[in-house]
Amino acid sequence: GIIFAALFCTRRWTTILSVFLFLGNLAFYRISLMTPDIDKAVLTTGLFDSTITLIFLYALAMLILKVNRDTMNELKEESGKSREQYLAIRGLLESATSVSLDLAALSEKMSDMTNRFSDNSQNQAASVEEITSAVEEVHAGMELVEQSTGNQFSGVELLSEKINRLSDSINVMQKKISATVEISRTTSRQSAAGAETLESMNTSMASLMGSAREMTGIVDVIRGIADKISLLSLNAAIEAARAGDAGRGFAVVADEISKLSEQTAGSLAEISRLIAATDREVGYGIKSVEETVGLLRATIDNVNKITTGIEEIDRLMGEEIEINEVVNRDAAEVKSRSEEIRISTTEQMVALSEVAKSVGTINELTQSNADGALALSGVSRQVEGAAEMLKAKIGSFEVQEGEARMHP
Repeated sequence: GIIFAALFCTRRWTTILSVFLFLGNLAFYRISLMTPDIDKAVLTTGLFDSTITLIFLYALAMLILKVNRDTMNELKEESGKSREQYLAIRGLLESATSVSLDLAALSEKMSDMTNRFSDNSQNQAASVEEITSAVEEVHAGMELVEQSTGNQFSGVELLSEKINRLSDSINVMQKKISATVEISRTTSRQSAAGAETLESMNTSMASLMGSAREMTGIVDVIRGIADKISLLSLNAAIEAARAGDAGRGFAVVADEISKLSEQTAGSLAEISRLIAATDREVGYGIKSVEETVGLLRATIDNVNKITTGIEEIDRLMGEEIEINEVVNRDAAEVKSRSEEIRISTTEQMVALSEVAKSVGTINELTQSNADGALALSGVSRQVEGAAEMLKAKIGSFEVQEGEARMHP
């Protein structure tokens, strides 16, 4: 394209075409660098070769433009001049012949370089297709990972909710257990106070039993006195009987004293019976109180054991609450990390989609460059044919010149 521009266009269009080709080559190199599986050394070599080729073609085009311009100027200036002008034209023709030969050789080299560039472009296109396939597979895998991450996030969120409910239940249970512990302690204190009261009652009943026994002793003393009075009244009655009418009043008194003694003996017997019954009842009461105190003490021991067990349960519940708090924090951390992983996975999927688009664009550019390389190879062959044609025309002109010199 540059050679044709030099042959058929102005310097400006030739320069614009050269700059466009150089920028296109540089853009292809930068896009290819973004693909990790493409060999950078091959890219660098291709860029270097293509840049050298473009520079050489541009220099050659400038030379052709200069030669054409000089030739046209010389032809215009020397068309009507003498042999010296003719010799100058001949020298220009020889230079043109040399340039055409060089142009043919350079065109052949450029054709080889474009063929190699085309092969490299085809290989790059195949590599890009493989990369595209791999990126699509990775994208499908990332979709599965995203789905699994979403399911895991939902599971962690559900687990965190259940753990929070469990923590609330444990807190309520701990409060109830604490209230039960307080009730058990109150019951234990009240039972202890009841036991102390019963023991005090037992002591009072024992004192009462002692007093009853003392009263029994007093009754015995009174009974002895009553017996003596009864004996004295009997003696008085006997003496009154002996005295006859003189002792009749004394006999009446003795009889009343005897009756009073009998009543006293009956009362003392009833008192003794009541004291004995009281003593038995007090003994039964003391025994019942002792049994009740024993039961209360056993109850207090059991309540203390229950309180100790409940306190242990309360302590374990406290530890369970602490463990649940740690689990809650860990679950929150896992939930946060799952969310980060899910967001990162989504971002990676978006990035992979962009990479797939970029790889597709690179593939299109690679195919376009390959097509351009093939077209450039065809142009090189055309330039080579044009150089051969130019060489043939120059040779024909030299033959005509020789014939003209032989037949002036």
